[in-house]
Amino acid sequence: MQTFRTVMPKIEGSFEISHSNQLILIGSCFTENIGDRLKRAKFSCLQNPFGIVFNPVSVANTLNQILENRLYQEADLVEINGLWHSWDHHGSFSGTDKKEVLNKINQSLTEARLFLEKTDTLLVSLGTAWAFRKQSDQAFVANCHKAPANTFTRERLSTQFIIRIWKIS
Repeated sequence: MQTFRTVMPKIEGSFEISHSNQLILIGSCFTENIGDRLKRAKFSCLQNPFGIVFNPVSVANTLNQILENRLYQEADLVEINGLWHSWDHHGSFSGTDKKEVLNKINQSLTEARLFLEKTDTLLVSLGTAWAFRKQSDQAFVANCHKAPANTFTRERLSTQFIIRIWKIS
């Protein structure tokens, strides 16, 4: 008798990965969990070079930034409650010293660009269809960094919009 669990049949995927693959994982906390398991199993992988990002637009923006290799400038940072942040990055990149934050962001971007050149597998987790835009310029953000709620508008992304963003990316 099997109690307290559901046995699922094994489903073969359309592709396989091996230890010879280089993997980049970008997206929600799902990629953190999968990436941690892959690293423990000694796979060569880079996970969330901008930190955890939760919506499909921010995930696409992360990938585009890495592909373009456009380094961040001081003007790309915002100060909130004594900490410097990037709207494109997780709070783990934030800090009190603007130059240190910028250096950490650009080091991660450069590392991701170099790793991407050797990568043969990209694992993407799109997260949620809910996204936030800054009211000032309508740009999507990956993280609100505890800025006042009236700084943003919350929006549910349509399937068609997500497909269009990813076709361009």
